[in-house]
Amino acid sequence: MPIKEVQDKLNKIAQTAKEFEEGKNISLNDIMTDDFVNEHTDYNTFEDFLIASELISEGEEITEEILNSNDFDEHVKKNTSFGSWQDMLQTASVEYMKRQLGF
Repeated sequence: MPIKEVQDKLNKIAQTAKEFEEGKNISLNDIMTDDFVNEHTDYNTFEDFLIASELISEGEEITEEILNSNDFDEHVKKNTSFGSWQDMLQTASVEYMKRQLGF
């Protein structure tokens, strides 16, 4: 790889890391990609996964209260290999950061 490409990639990594450090807002839809949901659940989208929990209806806004509820944790435990919603969110967040940093 030419030095210019390496420098450009390192600059992009540094800029992205700085954005994360400064508390860049990241939407749940960016973190819970269809690929991630497909890999870790039997659902095609995060919305499908949420609706299957029966805690929200189609088109309804998801709230932190719902996501942090014991009922949603149980849904995650029963329908994924994760032990909790926080475990699932953490794994998805790490994957998101890796993608953003180019890994």
